[in-house]
Amino acid sequence: MPDKTLFQGTAKLYAVYRPKYPTKIFSLIKKYSSKKKDLRILDLGCGPGTLSIPLGKYAKELVAVDINNGMINEGRRQAKLANVKNIRWIVSPVENLETTIGKFDIIVFSNSFHWMNKRKVLKLVSKMLSPNGLLILISGHSWWNSNIPWHQTVITTIKKYLGQKRKAGKGLYKSSNSEKENEYKFETLLPTNGFNILFKDELFIKYYMSTEQIINFLYTMSFSAKHLFKGKHKLFEKELKANLNNLNKRNQFTEQTSFSLFICKNIHTQN
Repeated sequence: MPDKTLFQGTAKLYAVYRPKYPTKIFSLIKKYSSKKKDLRILDLGCGPGTLSIPLGKYAKELVAVDINNGMINEGRRQAKLANVKNIRWIVSPVENLETTIGKFDIIVFSNSFHWMNKRKVLKLVSKMLSPNGLLILISGHSWWNSNIPWHQTVITTIKKYLGQKRKAGKGLYKSSNSEKENEYKFETLLPTNGFNILFKDELFIKYYMSTEQIINFLYTMSFSAKHLFKGKHKLFEKELKANLNNLNKRNQFTEQTSFSLFICKNIHTQN
């Protein structure tokens, strides 16, 4: 079960500084989903509604679940700002979610599945998916082991303040959650737990970040949330700005974010 402190205090920044999902994700979901107009969608590990809110327009009802109460409160706030009224918000570990909330045509994990007890959650999903319903997994990629020079500068500066080992909430990031292993597990875990992969793709978005945007983005991450610096975040910010300025005095850094997308169906109910 995920640690509740993984994203402690990050919700407001998360809603603003995490990149939005590529529009292609929504067109692919529409392509593979039922033609029904009364779709029920379940977003597990929803954060502040980064995917739930834009996905809400495809649903009659969307249920958004997250373990972090701050994320759910921010999700409600963002949904109100966007005038999206068909989302039901639930604070709960996904592993403890009651199946009494009903069946769903689409169940989605957006940058959340890797934190969970995967096999237990897949058993839950298989019970909650409607016949021919879709399981959708979206997974981003971390800067931690990036070979991009300015990413490496960022991580080197973080390590100076937080230690060489990657943080994750109150503890350390477990090697079983590594990106390479995640990718491998998606490919093997899904078929062996009753899900056929209908579609897989790597999607990219390119944009530019200033040092201020980079710092606020870092404060949304489990390995560099502001509370982890224990009051030394101002020193960290000053040093990181200087280090990045040495790389690029124009204060503009090119970022290309990638997302792995898996669209799956339950093998036993597939047409």
